[in-house]
Amino acid sequence: MTKVSIIMPVYNVEEFIKEALDSVTHQTLSEIEIICVIDGSKDNSLKIIEEYAAKDSRIKILEQENQGQGIARNNGIKLAQGEYIGFVDPDDYIELNMFEELYNNAKKFDADVVESNYKLAKNNKIKSYRYATKLPQDRTFQAVEFPEYIFQDPMVPWNKLY
Repeated sequence: MTKVSIIMPVYNVEEFIKEALDSVTHQTLSEIEIICVIDGSKDNSLKIIEEYAAKDSRIKILEQENQGQGIARNNGIKLAQGEYIGFVDPDDYIELNMFEELYNNAKKFDADVVESNYKLAKNNKIKSYRYATKLPQDRTFQAVEFPEYIFQDPMVPWNKLY
């Protein structure tokens, strides 16, 4: 059973894609599928992903004309077989236990969405971000309980499990 479908939109990221793929293929949660949506990429990204896919049957490749990240993600969702869906951008890397922790919390709390903190590396500096600090961290809740805090932080798709 596939627990998590990880969708990665790919456009001209050959210099980063190996680190991203390594962090996804080495997840401690092994019941995953990795859907790489090649969004009209003109560099060697597809070739690199094909090399990884030859060694890891969990990697699926979808090629499309360049339509942008949003459409690439949506097309990846159409192929997803997992119980949950997560996203990883191809110029990022993730902690090796990220999807296991998110999945376990989603199941524990019967949650529709779970979110992780993240670190942003820029100009050789790392800054940690912890979103939604005023929201409960140890229980589920509904948005109507905290309307003043919901959607106040920047919303990104890649630190969540849906």
